Amino acid sequence: MHEDNQLSPPKRASRQRGRCIVRDEADQPTRISFRITQAERLQLIAQADLANLSLSTYVRRVLTGQTVVARTDQLLLARLNSHGGLIKQFIAKTGGKNSPSLAEAESALRELAETARLMREQLQG
Repeated sequence: MHEDNQLSPPKRASRQRGRCIVRDEADQPTRISFRITQAERLQLIAQADLANLSLSTYVRRVLTGQTVVARTDQLLLARLNSHGGLIKQFIAKTGGKNSPSLAEAESALRELAETARLMREQLQG
């Protein structure tokens, strides 16, 4: 008697325009349910909203270890990049002449670049 030590997901046949297509059920969505308190549910909903994700997508990403980034962090990083661009334009318009405002602009640009770098590292996990 032959025993198969490997478990393979069952196959499902479906018809598509007269052709029979066999698909692994592993590719099909599966419903999982579990019990949580109302407070936990509200916390999950709030976190999903911050990430601009549906509750199911948020939970799926968290459970599979994917990075979930808050929408506010993405918007802040975009703003930092935008302000950096404005400071670069200011520096270019001054022609590189030494002035207190130019030194301040260059210092602000360095700070923005460092902040954006730190945020990117944190967002990438």
